[in-house]
Amino acid sequence: MQDRRLNGPTSTAAVTSNNAPFHVYSFPLLKASEIYSVLRNMQITVNDPDIRKYEPPLIRRIFEVFIEKIMGITKEEMGQPAFSGLRALDFPELHEESIPELTFFRTISKLMGYCGIYDFSFRDLLYPSPKRLRRQLSALINFAKFREERLSTFAGLSKETEDILIMRSRQQDENIKLEAELNDLQQERVAEEPAIEQLTQECQAYEQEINTLNTKQATLRHETGLLRNKTKELRSEIATYDAQILDAQEEIKRLENQIVTSPDRIKVEISHIATTVEEAREEVMRHDKRQRELLLMRDTFQRTEKDMKKTIQGLLDLEILLNKCKQAKQNVHDLKSEMECNQQKAIEYLSQRKRLEKVLDAKQRDLVSYKEEASIMMQAAENALEAARQELQQVENAQSNAHDRIATNHSKRREIERQCQEKEAKYQRQVLEVKEMFQRLNNAVTYYNQAMIQAMKLDPPRS
Repeated sequence: MQDRRLNGPTSTAAVTSNNAPFHVYSFPLLKASEIYSVLRNMQITVNDPDIRKYEPPLIRRIFEVFIEKIMGITKEEMGQPAFSGLRALDFPELHEESIPELTFFRTISKLMGYCGIYDFSFRDLLYPSPKRLRRQLSALINFAKFREERLSTFAGLSKETEDILIMRSRQQDENIKLEAELNDLQQERVAEEPAIEQLTQECQAYEQEINTLNTKQATLRHETGLLRNKTKELRSEIATYDAQILDAQEEIKRLENQIVTSPDRIKVEISHIATTVEEAREEVMRHDKRQRELLLMRDTFQRTEKDMKKTIQGLLDLEILLNKCKQAKQNVHDLKSEMECNQQKAIEYLSQRKRLEKVLDAKQRDLVSYKEEASIMMQAAENALEAARQELQQVENAQSNAHDRIATNHSKRREIERQCQEKEAKYQRQVLEVKEMFQRLNNAVTYYNQAMIQAMKLDPPRS
């Protein structure tokens, strides 16, 4: 199993050692000048970059600054006794200084464990070694920079999560709006279905009527063409008959001029002329009758032509109406397509919303589970600490008087330190388990954010 702590340009990656009992992080050993520069930037009054000249009070002050910067615990908070059983002691004033010292040691030991320093002891506070101090300050500086980078990353993830939640809220509002629009369109469709059906039937009836009229129009056009040709022939025939009548009239005039005085001849000619005139009269009557028939046919043709024009105009009007019906039918088809598209989009939005809600519920359950596990581990660590406190109180209560306690303090102190180190080691193991759990929680949250981002980056349905 490996545990990586990612660092930025000012820190190095930390990996676990498979042979170590705990997670051992690697960090760079900084130069004395680099440590001095960082301490100056942290507003810590350090007059000499040489670590060998740092005294225990200065080292304590440096550690207090790191505790406040990383853990948020001030010097005043560590100086206040937090033991609830302090007032139950016979001489609580004897512990007014030892308890803050113990609190400070526990706090800095915990911080050193976070940084990868697991062998920190009271000796590092009372008799600091330059080599160990350099290693401890390097670890603290590396962890502080690592924490700053992680905080910026966490802030970015928090911002992304807020943006995703805002986007999700907007998508839900838009989904509600689309559902309302879809319901309105469905209601309009139901209300307009009778009118659409009626228009469809009317369009079909008009189409049948137009097809019938088109057939009649083609027949009438053919008959009209034949009648027009017949009219031309009759007009030519009438013109021929008119010319013959004129020729006959001229012949009559010529014959009248040739009349002689012989009575017999006159009688014969008169008889012949009478016969000719009678024949011409009959011929004229026939021509007049034929002319009247032709005029009647012409009138019939003219009326037929007028009827044809009216029929053609009616066909044009029907064609315009048919185009309107086709346009209305197309509009109805487009409206149906749009309604089906909107319905499909609404279904997709609903499925996407349900999927995201399931993912969110699963991640929330995981988060609650991780919080419960972390709470259990922290409670176990607090119980171990409380047991150590109770042991300390029992040891103190077992002392008969202040002088005996002072005399036996040194021997008991070593035993208590050993027990505290054992408890602290156990506590550190529990803390590391909590850190691993927190890392899993962070990975789960990161995966959830990525899933949400990928879900929100899908192509938005077109309205």
